[in-house]
Amino acid sequence: MFVPLSPVRCLERAGTVFGGHVGVVDGHSRFRYSEFCDRAQRLAGALVALGLEPGEPVAFLCHNSHQLLEGYFGVPLAGGLIMPLNIRLAEPELAWILRNSGARFLFHESEFTAPPAIRSITFGDEYEALLNASDPFPIDMQAIDEHSGASLFYTSGTTGEPKGVVHSHRALYLHALSVALTFHIDNATVELHSIPLFHANGWGRPHAATLMGARQIVQPRFRPIEVARLIAAERVTSLCLVPTMAEQLLAAPEMADCDASSLAEIHLGGSPVSSDLISRLIARFGCRITAGYGMTETGPVAITAGRPVVGSKMTVDGSGEVLLAGDHLFTGYWGEPQRNTRWLATGDIGTIDPDGLLAITDRKKDIIISGGENISSAEIEHVLSEQPDIAECAVMAWPDAKWGEVPLVCIVLRHHATEEELRLWLEGRIARFKIPKLWRFVPGPLPRTATGKVLKHKLFA
Repeated sequence: MFVPLSPVRCLERAGTVFGGHVGVVDGHSRFRYSEFCDRAQRLAGALVALGLEPGEPVAFLCHNSHQLLEGYFGVPLAGGLIMPLNIRLAEPELAWILRNSGARFLFHESEFTAPPAIRSITFGDEYEALLNASDPFPIDMQAIDEHSGASLFYTSGTTGEPKGVVHSHRALYLHALSVALTFHIDNATVELHSIPLFHANGWGRPHAATLMGARQIVQPRFRPIEVARLIAAERVTSLCLVPTMAEQLLAAPEMADCDASSLAEIHLGGSPVSSDLISRLIARFGCRITAGYGMTETGPVAITAGRPVVGSKMTVDGSGEVLLAGDHLFTGYWGEPQRNTRWLATGDIGTIDPDGLLAITDRKKDIIISGGENISSAEIEHVLSEQPDIAECAVMAWPDAKWGEVPLVCIVLRHHATEEELRLWLEGRIARFKIPKLWRFVPGPLPRTATGKVLKHKLFA
């Protein structure tokens, strides 16, 4: 019998195979997978009773929470698209996304307000009353079209208006299998959700964790002191971080005495990772450190440790742009015709070495052409990140009458250093023509998206 592929199968398996296991921990709330499955089914039943239409997005505006995890499965079960919103966006930006998506339902924490023309449900008593009054929606896999949409995530919009990225039931299930295989997730795994689950770097793990019966620890806000407490108290084995979060964790005094012996893996992503950061993480935690690459459109994980994850393919075209294909690419952008291209152009420049390892060298739009020479801004940033006096840096092209473009660098210092000292430090490490011509020293931190990408258009505006 043909059984459609869907993240709902992750939920069903967790409820039947691991029903007696504690599956989700959120503060003082602890749910066995049988309870978590029941709550997700009741959420689905409530949405259907409220009149949710097939293929309709359902918005969530909240920090990491068990309610959002319930939405991951309850919304697709009801036939809708789960649409977590970035809490760091301004009100006009959130309003634009709600209008663009046409969402009629918004689940949110009490600290956030909903527009008047939308049905809002506040976490707490209202949300619990909604679930208690609902019958669990039955899981009937035959009723699900695996090619229909299951999630809608809006890109960070670093270069323009955000786009809604649609993933199918099939893509999300295959991504869950890929992540589970690649990162060795099983029911002994204790996964700390420290990255916001409304962004690609965070939302790729819960489906796999649920499928394999892993215990999921929800951290509403990233705070190093709380990460240290949870690692020790819950015996966390795995967590994902963006590089800026990893730096904060290493610098936190609370980590000095933290028993982190349970950690088996820290996975980094969201922005380029320096070898120095990886070395310091290994020295402190003594566990496996992996760095991944992907984007919202790839589900999100496509590459880890330079190689494609299970179900992904990669190549580099004649211009050096990285192209990706595979089982869990997105269906298309919301409101636009469905994609039918074989390869996804990432906008990143990279190389694949003889051993098949991918190295990302720059964003296509961040290549600086100076006097006819191509200069990688990412390469300069990577080298400068190894300089001990520099906390953060960002490089971009700046117009120049003689050279056309020259590298401009914006630096946040960790310790005092002059432009001359930093220029001398770069001598011999990169070619002379790559050394920035313009230097700016600014107080930190640099403006970033929730996943750690520097917003260069704001920094150099």
